[in-house]
Amino acid sequence: MPHPDVIVSSQPFWFRDGWITTWIRYISSHSSSQTDKMPSKKTQDAPETIGKLARDFTAKLSELEQTNLEDLAQSFSHLCSDGARFDIAADRFLDFADRLAQAGMFSAFEFDEETLNSKTSIAALAQGLRGVRATRCGPIENAVADLSDAIRSPLLSPEARSFFRLHKTMTEEELGLTEFAKINYEILAAEDTLYAKQACYWRSYLAYGSEGRFREVLQTLCMIPASTGSCLDIRKFLLQGDVYRVNARFDEAEKAYTQALHYAKQSEARGLEGRALTQLAETLCWIRPQAGRHIAHKAIERTRQDGNKIDEFRAHTALAIANTGTKPALVVEQSLQTAERLCKASGTRTGKGRLLTGLVFHAAHTKDRKMLTANLAQSERMANALGDTDFWGDIFRTWADTTRGSISSSQAESQWLDSREHTMQRWRQVLHTRQNYRAD
Repeated sequence: MPHPDVIVSSQPFWFRDGWITTWIRYISSHSSSQTDKMPSKKTQDAPETIGKLARDFTAKLSELEQTNLEDLAQSFSHLCSDGARFDIAADRFLDFADRLAQAGMFSAFEFDEETLNSKTSIAALAQGLRGVRATRCGPIENAVADLSDAIRSPLLSPEARSFFRLHKTMTEEELGLTEFAKINYEILAAEDTLYAKQACYWRSYLAYGSEGRFREVLQTLCMIPASTGSCLDIRKFLLQGDVYRVNARFDEAEKAYTQALHYAKQSEARGLEGRALTQLAETLCWIRPQAGRHIAHKAIERTRQDGNKIDEFRAHTALAIANTGTKPALVVEQSLQTAERLCKASGTRTGKGRLLTGLVFHAAHTKDRKMLTANLAQSERMANALGDTDFWGDIFRTWADTTRGSISSSQAESQWLDSREHTMQRWRQVLHTRQNYRAD
């Protein structure tokens, strides 16, 4: 908490509330050697005043439960810092943290060293939330360490540990540990916690991304209880769009992403807005490259502001695809190099498959057989190593007009929404249209 001589108007909205004047009067009456510290439970001076401040702070937290996401994100780290000084229980902040995490507003999870080293339950919470942020912003190995420590912390409640188990499973997914992730999502989905519905959603996401069970995913999403405009509903639209996009049903994908974007803006869920822009760009880049380029630039700007390296590298890959055949090859390669740099910085392993999409399409468009063959082989190796259904590999081979190589026994056929032949025909048409592209 800053000293009272800091210009008050520069502080978050909650700092300017009337209750804080009590603290200002208190700290101003003490020696200058103590004026840079807010009173803690260990302070022997004026314990009644400190107790009242703690009670007032707790009451203020209750008032913040209806606060919009933008204000909450700006104030959250300050709230945790002051909560650590008063030794408020971490569970009082858990709902706020979950709201921000679901909204993808990871910039809220940056904490000062004093909070992280305070040896309170909030310090354990802050360390775990730092790991939640690192899952999307990198480096992901830091996320594993922080989340593991939070899960083991005796200072946190079982509910808080369930929250961090959910997010550690997301980290496992990004690292390509899909079998572990599947098991852990299923365990969490079966438990009676606040995070069961989220675990059910993320298990469906794995069924899409790792197993290619597209029809089943759409059916499962219909079974997850709706809450209009909630972050979970926004993510349901995003996953619907993913299924339609990979099946080359671009009109339906665009509609789903547009709905997600609308609700994200309405909810002021800035991180989900960036994700919706990214995935909309990943759709338009195939069929309307100029529109895809425009949306990709917006997605890059938004995800960069949020520090979300995973979504930013995806937006750069979408930009490269939109530029393929519509801009000079050097421009495409620059976007792909930027995407590769961000992918490495984040530490994601599954992201390399998304990067291959741009590399293979560029090689197929330029008819670079050497590069195309090398990237196809890498795609097959990745799918075999991860045990994933290689549905993108099917699309790549359609562009290259080749057949599938060796297949892992753990892999199953993709569950295309309509016939495989019709789906591959649509993807083949995407390449042919771009090879015949003429700028207006």
